[in-house]
Amino acid sequence: MAAVARKIGVAGFLLSVGLACTQLFGDGRKNTLAPLPTKPPTTAAMLQPTPAPVAAMACTAGQYQCSGALLQTCADDLQSWVTVQRCAGSALCQVSPPLCLAAACGADEMTCAGAVLQKCNAERTGWDVFASCLSPAHCNADLRQCLIEPCNPGDRRCDRSDLDQSPVLETCRDDRQDWAPLDSCVTRELCDETLNPTLGGGLVGVELLGEGAHQIEGVIAALSDGGAGSRGEGFVIESDRNRLTGNSAVQNSAEGFRIVEGNRNQLIDNNAFFNEIGFQILIGQRNVLEGNRAGDNDVFGFHLDGGPFVPGGGRNSLKENTATGNSTGFSLDSELATRLTSNVASENERDGIEVFFGDRNRLTGNRVEDNGESGIVIASSRNAVIRLNTSLNNDRAADDVRSFDMLDSLSDCGTSRWLGNVFVTSNESCIR
Repeated sequence: MAAVARKIGVAGFLLSVGLACTQLFGDGRKNTLAPLPTKPPTTAAMLQPTPAPVAAMACTAGQYQCSGALLQTCADDLQSWVTVQRCAGSALCQVSPPLCLAAACGADEMTCAGAVLQKCNAERTGWDVFASCLSPAHCNADLRQCLIEPCNPGDRRCDRSDLDQSPVLETCRDDRQDWAPLDSCVTRELCDETLNPTLGGGLVGVELLGEGAHQIEGVIAALSDGGAGSRGEGFVIESDRNRLTGNSAVQNSAEGFRIVEGNRNQLIDNNAFFNEIGFQILIGQRNVLEGNRAGDNDVFGFHLDGGPFVPGGGRNSLKENTATGNSTGFSLDSELATRLTSNVASENERDGIEVFFGDRNRLTGNRVEDNGESGIVIASSRNAVIRLNTSLNNDRAADDVRSFDMLDSLSDCGTSRWLGNVFVTSNESCIR
């Protein structure tokens, strides 16, 4: 009996050891004797929403890009782009330095290179062959064709110099074999005007009075001269809602185009050369000047005078105009809330753009280069906003006048704001 009891005790001991090992190490099957794992308790921190990811920057402050023909700069939110200027073609847009390059030729312009008739390419960077004529005397870019017969002695045409591509007025040689230069021209448009009949020779070439709403297109007013004590003007507008498109004012003794107390007039794609003042608005409101060209005028290319009274002149818009070779490019005096946008002022004898007095005027995306004195001047003007303009290589005159790319006459810029401009020299640290 004692032996049997010992055997039963040993078997019970072995069974208990086996069960313990199964609990500790398992046998490849589910261990029903081991305790089940428990989940950690849920806390308030685990219920917090995941923060939204920060949006990636599309660009950096001060960065430029070309989007086709649009020169753009990074917006203040760093998420989008703002157009600074529209160039004449995508190939003329440049980001370093940020500017629109000058076009080599006008849209659809033609020229003769010897006997080859050429046409300005789509990007306006050069010329494509349009036709091959029998001889240079058979090529006529004005007529946009090769002539059947050569030119006749004394015939005249406008072309470009073979030396530097500058506009030139030419005459047919006596031997009818080629053309000879007759005179150089500042622009191709001015050369073309010498070949067409003009209005003028009196006090005023064209005068728009009465109820207004006139439309004038393709008229040339030249050589108006009032004589002693009088003014000779090309176009005078003393009414409202007129539209002038593709006209030219040349060599008038006073203004080329003058708006006097006229409102809501539109001057689009006009030329003013060799006048006293190219374009002038006196006490006018909500007038639009767009795509006009003022060159070699004695005093101003564009002059806006709001007058001394309230409300006076203002809320005018000047966009994509060009002022080159004038005494001063653009001048605003006592204007209210007038906007200058994407204009070009270059190679003027004095300042490119100047704003005197006035309130809440805005200058945006203008290009001002190679002027004799300062590029952009804000003088005693209140609440002006000067933003995203480019002003470089000014102060070109050989004199002792200290000039700047950007200048504000008021200490710490007064109430005016300068933002995101491109320049080298300035007179106040508040100019940015």
